Amino acid sequence: HTLILGWNERVINILDEIINANESEKKASIVILSDEDKEHMDDLITKRIQDTKTSRVITTNGNISNAKELRRVNAKDAKSIIIMASCSERACDEAKVNSDVQTIKTIMAVISTQQGKNGTPIIVEIFTEEKREIADHFTDNQIIAVDSWDIMGRLLMQTSLTSGLEVVYGEILSFHGAEIYFYKEEWGDMGFYDLIHHFKDGIPLGIYNNTEGIILRPPAQTKLKPEDSIIILAEDDSTIHYSTKRLYDFSGVKLKRLRTRLEKRKSRILILGWHFVAGFYVREANEYMVEGSVFDIMFNQPTKELEEIIDSLKIKYPGFEINLIDSNPLKYEHLESVKPETYDNIIILSQSLEE
Repeated sequence: HTLILGWNERVINILDEIINANESEKKASIVILSDEDKEHMDDLITKRIQDTKTSRVITTNGNISNAKELRRVNAKDAKSIIIMASCSERACDEAKVNSDVQTIKTIMAVISTQQGKNGTPIIVEIFTEEKREIADHFTDNQIIAVDSWDIMGRLLMQTSLTSGLEVVYGEILSFHGAEIYFYKEEWGDMGFYDLIHHFKDGIPLGIYNNTEGIILRPPAQTKLKPEDSIIILAEDDSTIHYSTKRLYDFSGVKLKRLRTRLEKRKSRILILGWHFVAGFYVREANEYMVEGSVFDIMFNQPTKELEEIIDSLKIKYPGFEINLIDSNPLKYEHLESVKPETYDNIIILSQSLEE
């Protein structure tokens, strides 16, 4: 079973993805342990997810950092564990710190129930860099700490620079359509770049083994070793079938190789509204834009807190021109006054600082 520990606003989206991932299985289970009221969890799941397909969703109330409760939901034998933050990114710093402390306690409780077992993927939401470093010190290398704002900032920047990239990310990162899998076989003397001829469904992306980790786009001469798993993009894990015989011959196909790379350039960005992901967006822009790039942030009656955030960004990124415009992006005449058509990109965010 997949075990979800904790509850927040993202649980429904996570459930939806896991249900789609489990669709190829005849029977699957998702267990949620949280201090949230069981009736509330069941009611919300029923309202938001009409069809759980082949998955059975089980909710139960309890303390997620209590080893006894974790044994009750059989954390030891879970195929994967997701530890949710106890608050959202909109919460105050104190709430985030408390959430991270609770998460670290839960990681320790989970490890204690594993009884030496290693290999269960444990995905945790952590807000602060300090607590992510603590999570990295645990000996279990299956613990992955994620910062959703950091990921969102990166995706927002990259998709704003390259039109259509959001479709690619949506296809790869969701469980609708094709997904990424690890797959292992008896490879014999197979070269990595010959694999494409041996799968009816699947595009090999890279190699994984315990010694070298993940290698994407390995060198052309790479031969697969017995311990290697391949990383493959396919419609479903049930459709991945390796054929020892060559299925296709592309020798008559001429390929034109394009050696182009997105160059750094000076840009003008208009940000309408604000929430904290925009800070990560500006940080990520430092990797893609040259000095002199402009960020105009349009916000109606900015608070002192927002003014301080913008001032800190100006100090941190002196090469950028960052301007806070006190104006209402929901009014046409205000928008018209900044001439939005003159900007390279427009980012629309929440007006409320808390959101």
